[in-house]
Amino acid sequence: MRVGVHSGNVLCGVIGLQKWQYDVWSHDVTLANHMESGGLPGRVHITEETLSHLQERFEVEEGHGASRDPYLQGRHTFLVIDPQRDRESLKQSEVSTSSQCCQCVCMNPSLSVQC
Repeated sequence: MRVGVHSGNVLCGVIGLQKWQYDVWSHDVTLANHMESGGLPGRVHITEETLSHLQERFEVEEGHGASRDPYLQGRHTFLVIDPQRDRESLKQSEVSTSSQCCQCVCMNPSLSVQC
């Protein structure tokens, strides 16, 4: 699952004559759609506009969205770093570095242990 978030303006309303349907549309909606498709599975992909509203509550890293979706060319995108995942990887690295199995440590690229 991918999540893409962009902050902007939308038009919304009910359309249709016989079968009514609620819909939203605008350039910002299209951009949010491309943020989703240009994201990574299991990650939240955000635009610079959305990042400005987060007031540094979350850590982020470069998103490089244009490398996965050409529509995002020229846009600065970010991936939100999951604070829960950081804690889990820290616990995992402590277990791996305390063990004598150097092969297990080297297989985990997030660890900074030399074999």
